[in-house]
Formats: sequence, structure tokens, C-alpha cells
Amino acid sequence: MALLAVLDGGERARDLCEFLNDDERSTGEAAIERFLEVHEESGEALRTRLTGLVSSESFSGIAEIHPAWIMEAIKDEQPRIMGVIMRYLPSRHVRYILERLPAEVKDRIPKLIESFAVPQDVLAVIRHKFESRFFPMRISKALAEFGLEHLYYLKGDEVEALCAELGMCEMALALDGMSEKMVRVVLNRLKLKEAKRLHERMVELSKASRELKRQARYAILEIDDDASGPDELLVSIGLSCLSRSLVDLGDGVVERMCQKLDPRVSSILKRCIADNASSMPPDLVEERRMLVLSSIARLATEGRIDSQWARFAPAGDGGSSA
Repeated sequence: MALLAVLDGGERARDLCEFLNDDERSTGEAAIERFLEVHEESGEALRTRLTGLVSSESFSGIAEIHPAWIMEAIKDEQPRIMGVIMRYLPSRHVRYILERLPAEVKDRIPKLIESFAVPQDVLAVIRHKFESRFFPMRISKALAEFGLEHLYYLKGDEVEALCAELGMCEMALALDGMSEKMVRVVLNRLKLKEAKRLHERMVELSKASRELKRQARYAILEIDDDASGPDELLVSIGLSCLSRSLVDLGDGVVERMCQKLDPRVSSILKRCIADNASSMPPDLVEERRMLVLSSIARLATEGRIDSQWARFAPAGDGGSSA
């Protein structure tokens, strides 16, 4: 913040400190004075510094990782180290961790103000060592094109929304060609809004390949019946559907995406990918991938995930003809 203020306003950056609270003011004033000294000699040096910060943050993204994974990594650290690490975590992660730590450990974690007394070089080492346990997460979304290799850019709740949508699509594919009576039985078991959505997907996906429809029927039969409700069932079906589009994707995409999901859900996804790795012909994988991309665009258009993803709808949306 101080760096941006100096680049934009020069000496006027000092005025910004009037809007900071007491805890932030001393840190802000010191940072602004430090950057003003550099700014007088070379504004370009500051721009280089800012570029470096943006570049490093684009690979950090630890706030995007599901708090359960953070909890697993932090639980065996010393309380003092925990306090330093939690200084960098978003509040929901900190709350998640504190709610699950034993009381005796929680009582030994230093107060936030104490962590600011730790030298900056020591803080940097602790943070780097902790973050190195995870796959680096790009957090920038300035993309000209969107493909499956960028799937982990979605937030964790957006991935789960995608799985629910894919589960609906898989049901629509499986019901295609069945008797009207059977379709009606399924629709009557759903809430009105969901039944309408399922019927819409059946129309939209009517031209999908015969092999995709056949595969959908088998996929639904193979789903474990442990899901506690219709929403969980849709997500389970959707995870199976999603896994078939991720075969041989490479480059740590699956690992990065799993970091955003609850460990239980990510375990199901990885198992599905392993089960499907040897049974997916390339043309069917590509059809699956188009279905995933079109589902992302639909969710964005309907406002169920970030609206920016709406522009990534693939050509030929709705599947290929048999």
C-alpha cells in the first residue's frame, strides 16, 4: 500500500497515514518514508520493486488453499511458529485452526502483536518454508484464454458448484433415451428448481455422443450411495464426471485444485482420476472437457460463480452429435 501511494502521490503519500489506525500508523509512516527516499533517486527502482512483489504474490496464493490442508501442515509446529504463520493467513483460516487446536496448544500461541517483534528476515524464512509444502498457486485471473489447465484458478466453493452442475449434466445424459415414465419419476423426486434445470440440461445435451451418454449411465451406477442428500449426490456424480476430463492433464493442475478442496472431496477426485486413467479414449476426453468449460461459463452467466468466467464458453457448446 505504501509503495503504491509513493508511486502515485510522491510527498502526498504521507497524508494517507491520517486514515490509518494507531496500530497501522507507525508501520505505514516508516514504510512511506523509506520508499520516499528511494523515490527521490529513482522512481523506476520502486516500479521494479512493485513488479517483483506482484510476481511473487502470483505464485503464493496460500489464502486459496483449503484451511484443512493448512491445519494438517501447521498442527505439529511449535506454538510460536504457529503464531508467525497465522499472521499471514486470512481470518477464516485462523478461525478454522483455532477451533481445532487443543486448548493447551492454543494457550501457548503468542498474541499477534508479539509476532511483529520477530525480525523480518526470520519471518521470511518461516513463511517460505511453510509455503514450500504446497503447490504454488497463481492468484491472478488476467487470462486471455481459459482452458482446463487453469481450472485451479476457481475458488474451492466454485469448484464444488461446478461439480454439482456437472452432476446435473451427467444425470441428463444418463436419462436420455429412457422412457417418459422413468424420466418423470426422477424429475418428481427433485425440487422444482432442480427438476427444471435437469430438464433444460436434457434438451441442451441431446446431441452429445452416444458413447458419452452410455458412459454417464455407467458412471451413475458406480457412484457410492454414502451421500447424505441430493446436493451431496450431485457433487459426487460431478466429481466422477470432472475426473474424466482431467486425465493426462499434467503440470500439477489436479494437485493444485485438490489443495482448494476439502481433503475428503479431493481424495474422491483423485481416486476417480486413477480409476478412469486407462479407460478414456481421446475424443471422449475432449468432449468431456468441452462440457466442463461450457458448464463453467453457464455458472458464471447465472451468477453462481465469478461472472468473469462467462467469457470462456467454448465453441459448439452442448456436445457433439452422435
